[in-house]
Amino acid sequence: MKNKKVIAGLGILAVAVVGGTWAYFNQTTTIDNPFSTTSFEGTTVEKFNPTDGGDWKPGAEVDKSVTAKNTGEGDVWVRVRFDEEWANAGVVIGSESDQFLPGSVNESLQLDATDGKTAGDGSVVYKNIDAADWTKGSDGWYYYNETLGAGETTNSLMDSVTLCNNTDMGKYNESTYYKIVEKDAEEPAFDESWTSYTGELKDALKELPEDQVKGKDVYTNALKQLDSTLKGYASDNYTLSIKTQFVQADAQAAEASDWVTYPGK
Repeated sequence: MKNKKVIAGLGILAVAVVGGTWAYFNQTTTIDNPFSTTSFEGTTVEKFNPTDGGDWKPGAEVDKSVTAKNTGEGDVWVRVRFDEEWANAGVVIGSESDQFLPGSVNESLQLDATDGKTAGDGSVVYKNIDAADWTKGSDGWYYYNETLGAGETTNSLMDSVTLCNNTDMGKYNESTYYKIVEKDAEEPAFDESWTSYTGELKDALKELPEDQVKGKDVYTNALKQLDSTLKGYASDNYTLSIKTQFVQADAQAAEASDWVTYPGK
């Protein structure tokens, strides 16, 4: 009888093993790796007194210093471009154009410096650019050749601008007028009552009755007025826009922003 009990017990054990489940070992661990980003910031630094350009004449040089400063924490690369516009003349030129940089203050890029017209003109503003530390790209941007560390400033790209000596300042029409007043009367102010004439004054007065001239004083006035249709660059407003771009000092970042060159390329 004892032998039978043992066999029965083994049978029950076998069923228990076949019908059981296996639990696999599973463990999840997490390790936090802290990272912090740095700031990439910059600013254009310009030395320019707006009043210096208030009455700009051909040949007049105005100080205009242009640099760029890294005001962030990380290293950056810098590029600068220029755009100029004459509001009335309608001349708009960017630094990517071969018409942007006159060769000297005596070499404006006008089609004709004497006709009072501006259509099709290149620049009449000489820019004193020192690009020794910069590379001009085919896109018109000037790329600084060095990486700019935190707090560092580029060398100056521009020092001044000069309105070219031969800049077309427009065509002028000259008109002459006379006014007859009583002897020793107060000098009359010029107004619409004055009479215009051409040629010699004596010839114009001969056309008048003698009693209108004899014993009277005759005043003359010559007006030189700008031809409103042929103004050239006279009575105009010039704007030179400076655009500065900073990018973190990384080739992929620069190429993603369409930079054609950068330090080390």
